[in-house]
Amino acid sequence: MATVQERVSVGSLSDEQVDSLAASVRGATIQPGDEQYEAARQIYNGMIDRRPRAIVQAVDAADVVTAVNFAREQGIYPSVRGGGHNVVGFSTNDDGLVIDLSPMRNVYVDAKNKTARVMGGATWGDFDHAAHPYGLAAPGGIISTTGVSGLTLGGGVGYLTRQYGLSCDNVISADLVTADGKFVTASENENADLFWAIRGGGGNFGIVTSWEFKLRPVGMVYGGPIFFPVEKGPEILAFFREFIETAPPEMSGFFGYHIAPPAPFVPEHLHGVTASALVMCYTGPVEKGEEAMRAVRAAGPVALDLCGPIPFPALNSMFDMATTRNEIARMHLPWLILLLLCGVAMLSAGLAGYGGADRPHRVIHTIVFIVVITVTVFVILDLENPRIGLIRLDAADSVLLDLRQSMNLPTTTPG
Repeated sequence: MATVQERVSVGSLSDEQVDSLAASVRGATIQPGDEQYEAARQIYNGMIDRRPRAIVQAVDAADVVTAVNFAREQGIYPSVRGGGHNVVGFSTNDDGLVIDLSPMRNVYVDAKNKTARVMGGATWGDFDHAAHPYGLAAPGGIISTTGVSGLTLGGGVGYLTRQYGLSCDNVISADLVTADGKFVTASENENADLFWAIRGGGGNFGIVTSWEFKLRPVGMVYGGPIFFPVEKGPEILAFFREFIETAPPEMSGFFGYHIAPPAPFVPEHLHGVTASALVMCYTGPVEKGEEAMRAVRAAGPVALDLCGPIPFPALNSMFDMATTRNEIARMHLPWLILLLLCGVAMLSAGLAGYGGADRPHRVIHTIVFIVVITVTVFVILDLENPRIGLIRLDAADSVLLDLRQSMNLPTTTPG
């Protein structure tokens, strides 16, 4: 039996085969050399750098059926892309076929029945954008660029989970294409075993082309991050563990260590500084939010407080804006230069006594120097690389300023 590696080896698809596939689908079939190829092959994790032989950007379920049948007939395993957030890169491959659902992003809200029909390539940002005008939402992670399908297939933890369960707990039904190319519906009453499997069982049971979700009454919430000094992290984490055990279901949040971005509303002395943070969300009455958050604010000395009344989609997209690799490198460039100088000193010491009695120490110095140089050169050469799979800082500034304004907080820092 052929291994996965053998089945997606270089040259497994000929030009004629890819051209035949392209003629059979309505969406674009993108190949190396096409103008859109570089953008189409990128995923959220910029450390994953793979080059598929063909990317089918499906526009409907029929395209997905065609692509699945093609892959099966050619004896290759396709990768499936929804939001492209899978950390280890399951949504792409080298020299194989990617079925890209990103053009299928529509979300249809039935406000009367509090349900939504969500296409397989939609992100939680698409979901929130469609549902929020009706004061509705569903549990959907903490980053809005995450795909609805990927998160839901894996379970799906988010700000609303303590009150309304996992993402998969809010699924009513799903349409999907199975490995044999069949289009089926899964629900409690139809293909119930498949319905059980896709709610948290992962993406190996078929390609979901649309979901039907229950919607929950969530509009404005009281939430956002509260930053504390990094050295207070253990104390804050211990507090949160005890606090959340007895908190009402309307209260949720998570602890994390974050590097403060060089954004206009962040005090300059905090730019690039690592802090511990509690990112909170209270879905009870907004006017009761300040009182509900009182204990959190008293957990330690607050370095920066961005918690307040905020539209749920704004909170759910607050961490879309992680800085790029080049910005992080610039923050720490002085340390990189110091590291480089230390490496040079180690090399000098190593070469000066390379043949002496303490030669092993000189060898160690030289090895350390090589490692230091390699890391430093890699980072410096990568300073202008605009891609790490995350949103650029200029976009982050815009998002954060909108958030600041929605919370009626100053958009600049005095002095």
